[in-house]
Amino acid sequence: SIAPNPVKERMIFVSAATLAFILSVWAAFRGGYVGPDYNVQIARFTNWSKIFDFAATNPPTYYLLGHLLFLVIGRNNAFPIALSIFQAAINLFALGIFLRFIRPRFQSSIVYLALILFLVFLPVRLIHAVTLGPDCATIPMFVVILVLVDKVLAETPPVNRNALWLGLGIFLAVALKYSFFALIPAVFLILLGSARQQSWSVMRFLGVTALILFLPAAFA
Repeated sequence: SIAPNPVKERMIFVSAATLAFILSVWAAFRGGYVGPDYNVQIARFTNWSKIFDFAATNPPTYYLLGHLLFLVIGRNNAFPIALSIFQAAINLFALGIFLRFIRPRFQSSIVYLALILFLVFLPVRLIHAVTLGPDCATIPMFVVILVLVDKVLAETPPVNRNALWLGLGIFLAVALKYSFFALIPAVFLILLGSARQQSWSVMRFLGVTALILFLPAAFA
């Protein structure tokens, strides 16, 4: 075990993230934004009538945000390239928050640095960060929910404002990627366990649960 060195760890992360971002930009300019369903993805970005297609496999929010960029750039290759680079930047920013969030859980600097390099250069992360599709939102939204859940559970009892923020975060996650539906029962079970452990009143439990889960459940 090596004693933590925040400056060294930060420098290694910044260096690794910079290299990973350069690789993502290079991939974007070489067509890395093209996935197996590229034609479906680009059609929803560029055709307003297809954005709010709830019969499709993905919800509309990601395409609505991409459509705003499309209106600025126009119908040319600069649009998917710019969107791809923007996705990579947001992905790395979220990863940085996650690594900072979990740092206190590590006693060994070597293990922590190994995790940094593993996650920064993880092939599946690099691929999904630049490929057009809601998969690019997985890490950013996971980090948002993780931080908000931790904030709610750290309070006894939870503050209504933070519970509402968590509800909005889960709603946004579900509105970006349908697989985040799994968070609804998962968070409910977490709240149930916390309520029993901290002896919440029934009204407190129902109120907090409603603030957090009503909006995403209604959207579901």
